[in-house]
Amino acid sequence: MIRTLIALDKDLSSSIALRYACNAVRNFDMALSALHVEDPGPSGRRPGTGWVQRSWETAIEEDGLQKIKALIDMENVKIPAIGLPKIRIGDKTEEILLEAHTGNYDVFMEGMLATANTDDFHQAVKSRLFRKMPLPSILVKNLMPLESMVMVLTSGHDLSLLMPVLSYFITQSRLPLEILVWNPQNTKSIEFTEPKENSNAFFTQVQESFNSSNCPFTSLKGVKGPASLLARELGRSSLVASVIARKTPEESRSSMDLLARIESPVMMFWQ
Repeated sequence: MIRTLIALDKDLSSSIALRYACNAVRNFDMALSALHVEDPGPSGRRPGTGWVQRSWETAIEEDGLQKIKALIDMENVKIPAIGLPKIRIGDKTEEILLEAHTGNYDVFMEGMLATANTDDFHQAVKSRLFRKMPLPSILVKNLMPLESMVMVLTSGHDLSLLMPVLSYFITQSRLPLEILVWNPQNTKSIEFTEPKENSNAFFTQVQESFNSSNCPFTSLKGVKGPASLLARELGRSSLVASVIARKTPEESRSSMDLLARIESPVMMFWQ
């Protein structure tokens, strides 16, 4: 079972993420835990002490609970696996990270509306939330039926670090997996090639790594072309994943450019 932490607010991006996640629960072995963080106010200070402070905290938590219950009711979510949302008071980033580090989760999920401005995605990935996030992360940009996953790999990715996490996700979720070994050349078109047409060392390494890890996949292909054209090619995919270097995101510039341009939900495995 894939244990998923989903961050929710009462907004459109959370609505889309929640519907996407619940569709996944219906089709795959996934359990959801919802978390909502209430902002304590500009100063962040809690009024008074004793029962005054407790009453204030209770009121804030109840307000947050009602917001998220309203979101869940509005989306007509009737899945027991989600349970009651957890409500926290404080800094959103810090509270999400605390829950991600201390809870028993496999994946983090959050809504992020698709936009033509790719800088929004780059800034999000460079934020403290994702620089410190211990879990593979799904950003839901648009509502798609979760039916399969495309994993895009380039020669800069460390397969020894990736395979245990990816293999667990695929075997537990049972998502059909397509693998693309990508050469991000600045060509005028996208070119796909079959395994027998690929003889480079990284392609061979990918093939051997997936086979030795018993990570099932439906297809393995090479692809050559720029991020803009590949993103268009993968535009209606259920889920597109790649690897991002957490400490030095610029090392994953090609992968980040691709995921930033993808309109479908995207998944990031951290290294």
